[in-house]
Amino acid sequence: TRILGEWQVKAVKVWLSDGRSETFGQPAGRYKEYAFKSGECFTSLSPWDNGEYRRLGAIKFKTNQEYPMDVGSGFCLGVEGGAGAGITRIGFMFLNAVQTTVLTNVNYPTLHLLEPKVAVEEIKSMTYTNDTSANQQQTVETSKKVTKTSSWSMSNSFTATFSVEVKAGIPGIVDLSTGFSVSVGTESMKPLDNQPDGIKSMHSSLVSVSPHCPRGTMENTDVLEPSNSRPTRVEKFFARMTKYSLPTEYPMDVGSGFCLGVAGRAGADIVRIGFVFLNPVQTTVLTNVNYPTLHLLEPKVAVEEIKSMTYTNDTSANQQQTVETSKKVTKTSSWSMSNSFTATFSVEVKAGIPGIVDLSTGFSVSVGTESSYSHEHTDERTETLTFPLDVPPKKKVDVDITIGRAAFDLPYTGTLKITCKNGSVLQYETNGQYQGITYTDIKVNTKESDL
Repeated sequence: TRILGEWQVKAVKVWLSDGRSETFGQPAGRYKEYAFKSGECFTSLSPWDNGEYRRLGAIKFKTNQEYPMDVGSGFCLGVEGGAGAGITRIGFMFLNAVQTTVLTNVNYPTLHLLEPKVAVEEIKSMTYTNDTSANQQQTVETSKKVTKTSSWSMSNSFTATFSVEVKAGIPGIVDLSTGFSVSVGTESMKPLDNQPDGIKSMHSSLVSVSPHCPRGTMENTDVLEPSNSRPTRVEKFFARMTKYSLPTEYPMDVGSGFCLGVAGRAGADIVRIGFVFLNPVQTTVLTNVNYPTLHLLEPKVAVEEIKSMTYTNDTSANQQQTVETSKKVTKTSSWSMSNSFTATFSVEVKAGIPGIVDLSTGFSVSVGTESSYSHEHTDERTETLTFPLDVPPKKKVDVDITIGRAAFDLPYTGTLKITCKNGSVLQYETNGQYQGITYTDIKVNTKESDL
C-alpha cells in the first residue's frame, strides 16, 4: 500500500508472505494498494524522487500477471467499459470463433437500369467459296481463352480475416436478335473474389456451303465488366504524488522478479526506499530432508484384496499351478512450500520417501534411499506377481493375494539451496509438511486343507 501526498509518497505498508507486515512513514490521505497473486513476480520496477532528491515521489511496477481474455475469432466488434477522470473498467467485444461466413440473398437493385456496353471482339474471319455444281461441307474450328471474374466488395478487415462465400447468381449478357440484354444466372456458391483459371472455350461448327454461294462464320465473345464495381503484459501499479509532475525515473534491476523484502529509511515521509530481489535462479533444491516424528508414527494400513482363488487336486499325484496377478498403483509424495515460491521456481527435492514394510510381526515404517523428485511427485506403475503353486494330492489350497495402502501426513525439515546464474548461493533452513500415499509389496497367503 502506498499513501499519497501532494508532493511525496508519505508512507508504504508491506505485507510479506510469512505473515509479517510493516508500515514505513506516517499514513494519511489517499492510498493505492496491490496484492500479489501466487506465482506473480516483478518484471520491472521504477521509483522516482519528488524533484528535491529528498523524498519518494512515485513507484511504478509491472508484473508477469496477465488478465487473459477469450478473444474468440480475434475479430473485435467494439469496446465497452466505464470511465470518469480515468478508466475504471474496460472490456472488448469479440466475435466468437467462426465456422462459416456466407453472403446470401444477393440482389442487384439497379440491374434493370443497366445499358450493357459490349465490346465486340473479332476472333476469326474467313471466306469459303464453291465454284462447283454440288454442295460442299467445311468444318470450322476456333477457340478463345476467356477469363470471367466476379467480386462483391466488403470491408477489407473482414475479408482479410474470414473466408467469405457468396451464394448468388452472376449478372451476364445475352445476345438477342434485337440486341444485348442483361440477366442473372443461376444461384450457386462462389468465393467472394471469384477468379477462376482461364477457361478455354472450344467451338466446332459444321457449315454447309451452297453452290456458288460463299458463306462466312464469325464467333463473338461478350464480357460484362460492371463499372465501379491478433496479450501482452500490462502495467499493474503506479502510485505517485498527486500535485507535482515527476522528475527522474530510476529503473531497478529486478533479477528473477522474486522480491525478498524492502529496505530504506522513513520518518514522517519516505526518505529512501529499495527492494531486495533474488538474482536470476539456475537451480532450487530442497536437501537434507528429515522427518522428525517418523519414529512416533503408528502406520495405518488399509489392506486391499487383489485376488482370491481355490485350487483342488483330487488325483493321487502332485499338481503344479501358476498364479498370476497384477495391480495398478499410484504412489504420491509432496513436500509443502510457499505457494508463491513453487509457482515461480521449479523445486527439486533430494530425499528418501517414507514407506511401509509388511513384516511377520506387523507393519513398520522406513525411509527409502535418497533420490531426486519434483516437490510434487507421482509414481504410477503396475505391480505384477507370478509364482508356482504346488497342490498335493487329495488337497485343496486357498490363495488370497493382498496389498497394503498407507497415507502419510507428517512434518519435515530440510535445507533449501538456491543457486543463482551468477554463481551466488542462497541457503536457509526450512520446514513444512510431507504428504504421501504408498503401497506395500504384494502379499500371498495360502491355506492347505483336505478335500
